[in-house]
Amino acid sequence: MRGTGERNSPPPTPSAALAREALVIRSEPKSLAEAMEIARAAVLGGRNRFRTIKSVYALLGLPAEHWPQVISRWKGAGGPPLVVYAPYTAHCLPVDTFFHLSVAKKLISPDRLSNHVDITYLYYLPFAMSFVSNDKLHKGIVPLLLRGDQTFIDG
Repeated sequence: MRGTGERNSPPPTPSAALAREALVIRSEPKSLAEAMEIARAAVLGGRNRFRTIKSVYALLGLPAEHWPQVISRWKGAGGPPLVVYAPYTAHCLPVDTFFHLSVAKKLISPDRLSNHVDITYLYYLPFAMSFVSNDKLHKGIVPLLLRGDQTFIDG
C-alpha cells in the first residue's frame, strides 16, 4: 500500500522509470534546479563508468546486437568518462534525464505535449553563444544549462 507521501506524486513515466533504474537515481527533485543537479550527477558523476555507458545505450534505445561492438570500442579507448568519450551525448543525456525527472514530479507539465519538443531545442546549446526564446519553459531551464560564456536573451 502506498504511503501518504507517495500519493501526491504522479506515477513515473516509462522514460522516467527507465532513467531512474538505468542511472540508479534515488533522489526526488523539488525544483527544476534540483532536477538538473540530479540529472547531471547521475550522468556525469564519477560513479560507475560502465553503468553510465550501459545506461546511455539503453536510454537511447539502441539495438542490442550492437552492444558488444559499442562496449568493445569504449573499453579499447580505456573506458573514459562519458564527457570525454562522447561529449555531445554527455550534454544531451542530462537534458533528457532532467526532462523525464521533472515531468514525473510535475515540475514540468506532462499535459503540454509541446514541452518535449521545446526541450529538444536545448540540444543546440553547446553550439551557441546566445539562446533566444520567449518560451516560458526555456526561461526557467536554459539558465541552468548555460556555460559562463553563453547568454540567454528573452525573446
